[in-house]
Amino acid sequence: MGEIYLRGRIVAPVAGSKRTLLNANGTPADAMLFQVALPPDFEDLPLLPIAAEPPRVGEEVILIGFGRIREKVVTVATDGPNAFGFSWSEKGEKRWGTNRIATIGETLHQSSWTTRSFATVFDPPDAPATTPFEAQATVGDSGGGVFVRRDGRWMLVGLMTSVTGYTRLPERTSIYGDTTYVADLTRYREDILRFARPACANERDDDGDELIDFEADPGCDSPLDPSERDDPLDPATWPWLAFAGSIALAGFFNAWRRRRRPSAPLGTDASSPPARSEGNGRI
Repeated sequence: MGEIYLRGRIVAPVAGSKRTLLNANGTPADAMLFQVALPPDFEDLPLLPIAAEPPRVGEEVILIGFGRIREKVVTVATDGPNAFGFSWSEKGEKRWGTNRIATIGETLHQSSWTTRSFATVFDPPDAPATTPFEAQATVGDSGGGVFVRRDGRWMLVGLMTSVTGYTRLPERTSIYGDTTYVADLTRYREDILRFARPACANERDDDGDELIDFEADPGCDSPLDPSERDDPLDPATWPWLAFAGSIALAGFFNAWRRRRRPSAPLGTDASSPPARSEGNGRI
């Protein structure tokens, strides 16, 4: 967890709110959720749509991150033809760019993490798959959002996690042909909605009335309502609740009174006088 920069202000995380996203087999992925302490005047922030349909090969995406930016063109000698790319700046800066999904269904193993992912490839200007603003992730872009536009609506489909490239590259360069790996959030969507959304926007029937979220469920006043339940139960409207409560309390009181009486030997009545010992020692 860490501070985030939002609307020109630094917003702090809430202690103890971190949740690592898990795979179906219980192993941790290289992605986590945490809550931030939003200022009071941030209530108008819209809910961020998360893609439900998996990414598709060839689908164009926008990458937004805070990594290094490109500087001068570089040429790298390889085992084959020379490779071209860019050197990096010293500091990161918020940037965006485009690419196309090259592969899907990737499983990325890193240290203790196993992350279901998809990948994009940094194509040169003359490649058939090149996009108008072709982009490659760099150091500092981890956690940056990858967005896709479907049915006229932008939605989050992934988070950038890592990059690969030619092993003998100079440091701090991106070369055409490098790969950006992205955590596929459609694989973790259910947990994200469960932990990061209020009840009236988590796409679940939390109160069991077969109505889901605002505006379909009358118990929701807004998408930020933390409960789908209708108006609170009134004991005057539901007298059986008060009646059941009085039975439970009466039962507890009687049991307490019985426990307060002197204990009696097994098989005798506690209200009768105590039995006296006979000569043979038996009661």
